[in-house]
Amino acid sequence: MKRFVTVVFLCLCLLLFGCAQQQPVLEFSTDPSVTKSSVASSAQPSVSAAPPREDPVTTAVPQCWPGVDPYRTVYVSRRSHTVHDSSICSGMKHYTAMAAHEAYEKGYKRCNVCW
Repeated sequence: MKRFVTVVFLCLCLLLFGCAQQQPVLEFSTDPSVTKSSVASSAQPSVSAAPPREDPVTTAVPQCWPGVDPYRTVYVSRRSHTVHDSSICSGMKHYTAMAAHEAYEKGYKRCNVCW
């Protein structure tokens, strides 16, 4: 029973951690004449060169006003279509929240008070 549990555990470990790479095959023998050294010498993994790594895909940073994080949340007033840094600037009550690069791309102008 103990050997069965060990074999199941090793199989699960190989499935979970060794699927992506070629792993040496472990052989179990009930023959007492087989020693650990003979099994270990026959189960040596072959060393192969790793495939060349590709450069990661880089995405372009969206354009925005100088010194402003393009992903920063800004508030565009519905009445004047002005971009605000704060949602409470100048008593503004009706606004649309969006990323700074979206407001820049739509051509909205920045508020003179909060910027």
